[in-house]
Amino acid sequence: MRSTIKHLLILLVTACIVIPVSISAETNSKTSSWTPPISDDEDYDWIQLVSGEWLKGELISMYEGTLEFDSKELDEQSFDWEDIKQIHSGHRPLAIRVTDKGTFFGSVRMVNGKITVANLSSEFEFDQDQTFAIAQHYDEVRSSWSGKLSLGLDVTAGNTDQADYNLIAYANRRTAESRILNTYTGNYSTVNGTETINNHRLNGQYDIFVTEVYFWRPIFGEYIKDPFLNIENKVTLGVSAGYHLIATRKTEWDIAGGPALVYTQFDSVQAGEHESETSPSLTLSTSYDTELTKTIDFTALYTVVLSNKASGGYSHHIFSTLEFEITKDLDLEFSILWDRTVHPTQDADGITPESNDFKMVFGVGYDF
Repeated sequence: MRSTIKHLLILLVTACIVIPVSISAETNSKTSSWTPPISDDEDYDWIQLVSGEWLKGELISMYEGTLEFDSKELDEQSFDWEDIKQIHSGHRPLAIRVTDKGTFFGSVRMVNGKITVANLSSEFEFDQDQTFAIAQHYDEVRSSWSGKLSLGLDVTAGNTDQADYNLIAYANRRTAESRILNTYTGNYSTVNGTETINNHRLNGQYDIFVTEVYFWRPIFGEYIKDPFLNIENKVTLGVSAGYHLIATRKTEWDIAGGPALVYTQFDSVQAGEHESETSPSLTLSTSYDTELTKTIDFTALYTVVLSNKASGGYSHHIFSTLEFEITKDLDLEFSILWDRTVHPTQDADGITPESNDFKMVFGVGYDF
């Protein structure tokens, strides 16, 4: 009897161990072999993480080792590219830039490090680590744009009535092959009803990615209006080549340089002086963008223009910003701007503007 009970206990313990393990193994097998139910009219993309989790939503982009995904339930999420195990795109085609092979368009399927891009005429396959960038290709003009508005305001009333306004706007477009960056900065101030600051700066550039680290800028431009610097209109147009010094998920650092042409129309000049000046120039620039913490970002831009003395000679524009995330779309910002022109032009009254302009701005930014 004791022997029978002993055998029954052994069988019971064995069953308690073996059955859960079998069920777990069967579940894992089903999970690993499961694929999302994508039909020809599927509006959603699917991704699987290396942890085995699946997400349904919209694949936005992949740049610099970071995949952006708009989950149907979890909203926008960012993942390291190496943490993505599978991708099954819907019927909307994607644009994929592959290192040393060019750009391919079509539906995307990635399984175990192998990517297949298929369209109506052909099919291509390559390794996951060869992928340089991914962007949406459908309605690409609209879907690839992003922007930001930042407003700073300081008003004082009493013995001195003073109002300071600052507006910074960004409009950027990025695809698998190129990017467009546009920036506007405007400052306006009055003291006791008298205008003391009124300047505007608009910058634009178009970059084409040649490789993972090299890009060329077939055109860039800058427009400046600053009567207090004796500049009615100043236009710079040029071309340049660039290099990515750092391109990671958290940090991006670029440098670029090239020739340009500078046209300056002065607000006023002394008798006998030219009202405008045109000069060849050399431009050098560097931009730095890093994520200090999950809620704090730092960006910096440094641009140098070397032209003839009548156009100002050496000039630079430094613009750095600390961004503190308040919500998903709102940031609190602290910016420092430093503009320098070594040889400003005298106005009609014989007054030479100061070479340096400094400004600190506190503002609130909205991403869209």
